[in-house]
Amino acid sequence: MLLSLTKLFATTTETFDIYYAITFLAVLLIAGMILGKLAEKIGIPAVTGYILAGILAGPVFHLVNDTTIQGLNILSDISIGFIAYQIGIELWLPKYKKSGKRILIITIFQAIFTFLIVCLLLLAFKRPLWMALTLGAIACATAPAPIMMIIKRYRVKGEVADTLVPVTGLDDGVGIIIFGICLSVSAAILNNNGHVNIATALLDPLKEIGLSILFGMALGLIIVVANKFVFRKYGKHERNDAYLSVAICVVFLSVAGSRFLGLSPILTPMVAGACFTNFVNKDTFKVQQKTVDKFVPPLMIVFFTLAGAELDLKVLISAGLVGVVYVLGRALGKFLGAFLGAKIAKASKNVQRYLGLALLPQGGVAIGMVLSCVSAFGSKEGVFIQTVVLAGIFIFELIGPVLVKLSFKKSNEINADDSIPVSETGELALETPTPNHLIEAKEEKIETKSAEETKEIPPNEETIKAKETNVSEKNTK
Repeated sequence: MLLSLTKLFATTTETFDIYYAITFLAVLLIAGMILGKLAEKIGIPAVTGYILAGILAGPVFHLVNDTTIQGLNILSDISIGFIAYQIGIELWLPKYKKSGKRILIITIFQAIFTFLIVCLLLLAFKRPLWMALTLGAIACATAPAPIMMIIKRYRVKGEVADTLVPVTGLDDGVGIIIFGICLSVSAAILNNNGHVNIATALLDPLKEIGLSILFGMALGLIIVVANKFVFRKYGKHERNDAYLSVAICVVFLSVAGSRFLGLSPILTPMVAGACFTNFVNKDTFKVQQKTVDKFVPPLMIVFFTLAGAELDLKVLISAGLVGVVYVLGRALGKFLGAFLGAKIAKASKNVQRYLGLALLPQGGVAIGMVLSCVSAFGSKEGVFIQTVVLAGIFIFELIGPVLVKLSFKKSNEINADDSIPVSETGELALETPTPNHLIEAKEEKIETKSAEETKEIPPNEETIKAKETNVSEKNTK
């Protein structure tokens, strides 16, 4: 059967064929589910199994051509949009009122340390300044997809997870600023004999962040307004369909805005989700959360298998010494930066020890930065940066999910049996962990109920007569 499939895919042309593409997607979904399950059986996250399925379908058996993968990239963009939207849903502001300063310190420290260590190591190996600045800036980027997938799949709850989710979201903003400045300086070194436009270097990334936040808030308010004036009148099933439809529209518009307006593909949907969760009540939040969670899992399998199919094994050799320095420097920078940031911010020991490990995954955002480098630099320099970063992504996509799971396990925040949570109805309960404000409301309700149950029940007439009889008998004795 495998040989027949290989012949089928090998005979296709280099033009994009939609029927060829959906056949390939079906193969990816099945292979991803099988290898994901096998990976879990041996203690590896399912995400790694999905990526391996893509590697087998792409670089190993060549079941797909580059044209088809490029045509399916829109699914990867949409998947990133949904992941960022779910991160935003977790960012309930009162929850982070006390820890907000700590999270900001950790985010800045891990990004800056990663940039400095990669940059200084490359300079120590006598690489040019433009290369050191560019690779140092790209190293800051963290992929939220594997992190959110593992948090949902293993029902992770605790301080490390509560810190990791917002740090991953904010990391995109910090990374955009660092990368924007370094890209301008590097391009000036290569193309303009060292003349740097400071205004452009500073204002362009700030403009991207500002517009992403404004556009995301506008999209988030669409759901809030629709909920307040329209969806509340619907029945239960109609409301579920309506929330899912609007969430899909918001993510689609975020993806389109990122493409056409040059906005951040993570910040925009993340802000939309945060805007939604801070303006609705508990019941609305739960309905929206459940409907979106049921839609996302197949997209996640497609996203990671496509990521695996895109990887090129040859880049590992082509990257050479620079690739090794990039991978080791990034790992060291993330770990040390997160540790020192957590130490200064007086976070718990678990956050200090294990947060850095969970920040290693890298993917979509870094690829976007690479494409900007190819446009800004000459073909030779741009292709070299692309080769090094893709080699790094290859490594981090394979080991990143394993280390994320390990960090949660070491901090005792992962479900003990590592099993997929199942609801009472038998459905997979792959839900995003409930924010603290909803947990507190639920606990308060349980306490009230318990208090009501333990209230004294007024005695009836038979009880009173029985007590009087007992008293009379005692007096007689």
